[in-house]
Amino acid sequence: MQIQESATAFLDSLFSHLQKHQTEIESYWSIDHICYRTATSQDYENLKKTLLQDHVLLVETLVNGRPICTFKLAKPIQFKHWHIGILELPAPKPGSHYKEGFEHIEVVSGLSFLDLQKRFRDVGVFEQAGKSFNNELGLKTSGGNLKFHDLSLESVVRLELKKDVMRALEDTQILKRLRRFNPLIVGTLPLGISTPDSDLDILVSAENFIEVRQVLEEGSFDLEIKEKAIRGEKSQILSFIYLGLKFEIFVQKNSSYDQWGYRHFLIEERILNLASADFSKKVRDLKLTGEKTEASFLQALGMDLESQDPFLEILKLEKLSDKEILQALSKLRCAIAGASS
Repeated sequence: MQIQESATAFLDSLFSHLQKHQTEIESYWSIDHICYRTATSQDYENLKKTLLQDHVLLVETLVNGRPICTFKLAKPIQFKHWHIGILELPAPKPGSHYKEGFEHIEVVSGLSFLDLQKRFRDVGVFEQAGKSFNNELGLKTSGGNLKFHDLSLESVVRLELKKDVMRALEDTQILKRLRRFNPLIVGTLPLGISTPDSDLDILVSAENFIEVRQVLEEGSFDLEIKEKAIRGEKSQILSFIYLGLKFEIFVQKNSSYDQWGYRHFLIEERILNLASADFSKKVRDLKLTGEKTEASFLQALGMDLESQDPFLEILKLEKLSDKEILQALSKLRCAIAGASS
């Protein structure tokens, strides 16, 4: 299987279709993975065996009775501005027929589904699905399919491998309780740089903070409540501990997608995905000394923070393309995993 060549042909077709409709995927959005379909279960097993020879299997899970593999590619697929490092390989659903080949890409844009539907309204047909903590907006087009998510597949895998976190999410039903406030999971747990003291951070948006508190009080959680102004924005932090895991629900009036916590999270994940494991370790080691996440990233990038605000400085990176991030990383002493090989 020639991954790069086959993927390029598929992506060329998809992007040509988008161009015909005068729309595009922004260069700083993350194409977090690409999906390859097999026609039969035997084809799935054969291709899985082939991919295991050169690539890293992150996880194989059963979804609706059929297995799905997630591979970290030894060499990312390079296309225009993007480096696509994850390949998803689902087995065919029983009784369903699929054409062999690449079928869709999944994109993390930082936009709400409503904004995405407006932006791509003339391109194809929308469908919504997804996991409870990572909803999906699918777009079927004649040139290929896209799917949009709030979290990347790799972030989802990191969370799913943390059984204590998944149990806490299931037991508390916290995301279901907060659904009308557009909850977004962010922070070091899905980034894969958590420390023993890491919280599960959830961003929500509400005009009336009391409504969020009342929803949580219905769950009989022992809440700690803090209110503060963050850069002039009234904010509230509601926290509780369940089975040793601390939940922090961060509330502001502005959209969850516009909150700095989510914007920081997206750029931090893109940097981690493009950098080496040594870089990730350096960030985590800095956090273990008590540094905040944003400051840890910027110090690992070699920036002097004595006269700079790390929360502002990290936002200056959010519209860099993968190529531009790699150029910045290449100036560091840390190696770039798979980027130039």
